[in-house]
Amino acid sequence: IQFVMIGVLAVGLKVVASRLGRMQVALLSRICGLAFLLTIVLGEPYFWDLKWLCAFLQIFRTGLMNASSGITNSVLNDFLPKEKRARWN
Repeated sequence: IQFVMIGVLAVGLKVVASRLGRMQVALLSRICGLAFLLTIVLGEPYFWDLKWLCAFLQIFRTGLMNASSGITNSVLNDFLPKEKRARWN
């Protein structure tokens, strides 16, 4: 399930990045992933009894955090010379 979520979100982020910009979308996805993590941690007294909700938030959070790695790497490669790209990828 996790790999499917990452793939779907990566395609979605690519579409959104063509309109808003790559770094803006990468930063936004990381902030949303952090918000989901804080929701899971701080929401203990409220919805930890709802296991399905915690599982969904964790899968979606991990998907968001990992889906933006392709966009981040493409921005990084824009600024690196070709002979040094293997070190950073």
